[in-house]
Amino acid sequence: MRFNKVEKFKIDDLLLDQGNYRFKEADDQKSCIAKIYSANPAYFKNLMSSIAEDNLGELLLVYKNGKKNIVLDGNRRLAALKVLNNPQEFSPSTAIKDHADHLLKAYTVDLANVFAQVSDDKQLIYKTVYERHAAGQGKARINWSAYGAARFRYDQKMEGGNEWYAIALLLETENKHPEWTAFMDSGDYSHEVFRRIFRAAQDKGVISNSIFSGRHQRIKSTADKKLVKDAIEKVTRFLEAMRNKDLSLSRSGKYADKASVDAFVEQFSLSPDNVRSQAPTDSNSETGGQSPTDPSGGSSPAATNSTDSTPSTNSSTSPGQATGTQQSASPVGTKDRIYGIEKSDAIEQRLVSLKSQKLISLYRSLCVVSAIQHAQLLYVGAWSFFESLTALCGRQDGTPFDGYLGSILNNNLNYNKADKRDFQHVLKDISEKGNANKHSPRHYTTSAVQLRTDFTTLEPLVIAVIDMIINKPNKP
Repeated sequence: MRFNKVEKFKIDDLLLDQGNYRFKEADDQKSCIAKIYSANPAYFKNLMSSIAEDNLGELLLVYKNGKKNIVLDGNRRLAALKVLNNPQEFSPSTAIKDHADHLLKAYTVDLANVFAQVSDDKQLIYKTVYERHAAGQGKARINWSAYGAARFRYDQKMEGGNEWYAIALLLETENKHPEWTAFMDSGDYSHEVFRRIFRAAQDKGVISNSIFSGRHQRIKSTADKKLVKDAIEKVTRFLEAMRNKDLSLSRSGKYADKASVDAFVEQFSLSPDNVRSQAPTDSNSETGGQSPTDPSGGSSPAATNSTDSTPSTNSSTSPGQATGTQQSASPVGTKDRIYGIEKSDAIEQRLVSLKSQKLISLYRSLCVVSAIQHAQLLYVGAWSFFESLTALCGRQDGTPFDGYLGSILNNNLNYNKADKRDFQHVLKDISEKGNANKHSPRHYTTSAVQLRTDFTTLEPLVIAVIDMIINKPNKP
């Protein structure tokens, strides 16, 4: 038996979990009860009747946190007990208060001896809670909603890789638009469908990667509000499509396979910070063939004025032809509109401080070369970027940059094993693909979309290496 300790409690000595995954955050005990009741009033009323007639049933599961006894499993039953114990204080409606008064007159309800399994091992309790409600594969017997299960996994940091991005943005959306809570908590919501849509949007540059904090696994508190707002607005449209069954996993709606999800996502404009929202400036335009980013480190109008890749319907200029000081991008829905890696302001600012014109030029080129049309150039460029960066750091000729950076990771930088493993895996992949595209007579890369995620993963390492070069003492 996982929990051998059983204790007896008075109702007032037990606390509802105000962060329960069934109803999210609540301000106090009364708010918890109100949220539990509003989720399903009929069920709550029937539960009160069942407890009054047949007792509690399965034991509550209590987390001992100092003097607090927090119920982590059994919150609906405890909510019903609290209403029965004090109808005047806790009844969420007049009808429930009248129902509680009726039950207390008709039945003898023992509210002074509530038995519960007890533990001070929170992780063990959470493991049990997850198995009971969300584990699936025959283990779960009291199902949470798909959203509740996803939020539990997120809060307990059970999501691997970057899977947490989707639920972090969904939580932010719910916070701004609580009207979506009912749908997200319903059986009509599929978190798997949402993840498929989100991953496609992320891959295609529709949602900015820069709003996510990998260290804290949440939306950055310092993220550009315009980018967060753009992402949230798109998520509400994703949810609307799911609610309308425009995309689903059921036969009653349009099946959310990769082709259908991609076609749906390609209707959206790219993220406002995505430099791939337009093609590189034409050499015959008024900019005189300069890079879309000003050499001084600022951004030219060609790089910043346009946030939508759809050409004007009133223009006779075809996609790819220069108009004024910038060139129109390919129409929304075409694959060749995906340009380069996500530009990092932090990396670019450090490169400017480093005063390496080669690295600045290489990095800016990586941000505007087509990830589909010129995938080989992107991988060769990425390989060259890391070769040049590590040469400035002190790498000797003949030493692969991924091996050199692996040595720096192990000896000079304080990252955990998981981060080091991720960095080294990505560096090896870039090194191998860059070399293959340069030297192989047959092998070449047809898409560099993965490189976008890889550079996001490597951002903290690149910044740390540049800082090492900047701060390296000059030889006497």
